Amino acid sequence: MEKSQSLPEFKSASNLSWRYSQDRIDLQSGVKADISKQSYCPVPVEVYYNESFTCLDCGEETVFTALEQKHWYEDLEFNLSSQRIRCKKCQVAYKQTQDGQNQICMLTINYDKNKNKICQHLKAVEKAYGFLPLPFRK
Repeated sequence: MEKSQSLPEFKSASNLSWRYSQDRIDLQSGVKADISKQSYCPVPVEVYYNESFTCLDCGEETVFTALEQKHWYEDLEFNLSSQRIRCKKCQVAYKQTQDGQNQICMLTINYDKNKNKICQHLKAVEKAYGFLPLPFRK
């Protein structure tokens, strides 16, 4: 963050944006937001702060950094009400699982033509994750 940028002065978390849980942020980590780049929200966020959270999948305490938030909400145009729920490692694993399920769905459209590919893919999924997606369990 450049020294020339001035951030709103917050002595405590009590007057912070609706976006943050008071006990889970680092007030020293502020990164100024560009409100013009945020998706529509009735109450824009002026400053992003590092926010700790517990990963939904592994239960590990991790941090959604102010710079990650800036990227999410301004570059990727995520809605400001969306929040990170998985650590980076679990997010990658979740995405791979979703991609695998999407591949299976696409292959099943022409089942007769893709039967061998489907079987190979399901074997790879079972080997990688130790189980098959619900519709393919015996």
